[in-house]
Amino acid sequence: MSKLDLSDTTIQQYASAIDGSLTKWAVRSSIISQPLRNIRSQSEFDAVSFQIQQLPEFHKRNTKGNNLYSAALNKYSEFLASIPQLFSPESNYILNPSSGNKFWVNLSSGRIHYFVEKFGDKFNIVLRGDLDLQGDFYAIPYAIVKPALTEKYQTEDKSGRKRWVASIKNHQLRIRRYPTPIDVSSYYGNISALLSDFNQNSVDNENDYAIENRKIEIQQRQKQSLFRKRVLENFDGCCCLTGFSETELLIASHIIPWRTRIETRLNPSNGLLLFAGYDKMFDLGFFTFDDDLTVIIPSDLNLFSIPLQKQLRELDGRKANKPQKWPLKSDYLEFHRSEIFSKRITVLQNTYPK
Repeated sequence: MSKLDLSDTTIQQYASAIDGSLTKWAVRSSIISQPLRNIRSQSEFDAVSFQIQQLPEFHKRNTKGNNLYSAALNKYSEFLASIPQLFSPESNYILNPSSGNKFWVNLSSGRIHYFVEKFGDKFNIVLRGDLDLQGDFYAIPYAIVKPALTEKYQTEDKSGRKRWVASIKNHQLRIRRYPTPIDVSSYYGNISALLSDFNQNSVDNENDYAIENRKIEIQQRQKQSLFRKRVLENFDGCCCLTGFSETELLIASHIIPWRTRIETRLNPSNGLLLFAGYDKMFDLGFFTFDDDLTVIIPSDLNLFSIPLQKQLRELDGRKANKPQKWPLKSDYLEFHRSEIFSKRITVLQNTYPK
């Protein structure tokens, strides 16, 4: 609930109420069967909240607690409303983590059959990890796990319902009774997989403007990640090249691109805090850094427009501010120099030969 304008103490009180008494009362009254914080849809949460507030125990405890519990429900509803919905329930079978077991889930036979009937093989199974950590999820295409989701590998819960028990460790998806683990490393934090509903059916039903807005919404969600928070902290909230402190103009830029390595995606030692224009230039390899964080520009500036030449000359030799908490790794910077910067120059030289 850190998005809300509340003190840390108040947030802690509300979170304790949501995770403790309110969840306990709702489960005991059969309103829900999972923790309240597993609900990520505001409309669904509000419906549950209404039922909780009808309980006699809620009225008694809420009055005694100076309306703490009603305030906690209202503020959590506001919190959910403030979060862009990254995971569309329309084409994603979304599974939240079980308490104490990250990436351990039960796949419902009924839900799988529902999605198969509606979408065929064209839907994702989304396993979420830390709900407060953006990017901590696997968006796995159903077709990848389809061979394991047969009756042969099902188990029954205590009430006799059919399910598949699945867990992920070291990017290996294991489905109980299925003999072979499935490598799902390429689907970790994979935003592009969640854009699949921009194709086919959704393209028929939405205009380009609506689709572009949804893409922007997902991009904004990524910008709110733990990675960004750590990079902001690492550079004292200022662009390491300009000193700009207006956060809306700053990008937590990956040195090794997000898509390239799973293990570096959320590592703050793989991040630079850059003014948005410089972020784009760095991302595309128009400049790079040496191990001391001194800017390196291409030797042949004639490859670029006159205005860009001027901008690059102003950057040449500029030393970036040092990170405060997490030192940048020299092998990450070397990767950018050799794989991003040098290859950009090679492409330009081949495109515009002398």
